[in-house]
Amino acid sequence: MNSEAENFLGVGQRANINYAVKSEIPTRKKLIIYFVTWIVALLIASRCNPLAIIYIHMFPLGLLTIFNLEKSIVMPMLFPVIWLFYISNGIIILSVKKKWWFYVLYAVFIIVLLINAAGCNKMMYELGKIQG
Repeated sequence: MNSEAENFLGVGQRANINYAVKSEIPTRKKLIIYFVTWIVALLIASRCNPLAIIYIHMFPLGLLTIFNLEKSIVMPMLFPVIWLFYISNGIIILSVKKKWWFYVLYAVFIIVLLINAAGCNKMMYELGKIQG
């Protein structure tokens, strides 16, 4: 038998606490994470130069530069493939339901973006040597 105070405070009753871990990340949070990652990667790749925005369409060239394919005959074919990878990876990242898959795909996305940004920096360094 519980007193009125115990009933009010919920002390005498067993609390129904749900300890289940959410297995899904809200889409809004995924969108924010995804676009902030893109912005950071583009800032790194452009060395925070605002004029570099006009070369955004050439961003995949950084990935090709790392693998020394920027002068290859297959470069025009790889350019759209890299953009297609980024677009499809983004769609899948934003639509996946399980946290585990989100983090795996996001890790792949970050690794490719870092390699790409490093290639962009390498390319800009080489261009800087040419310009004097």
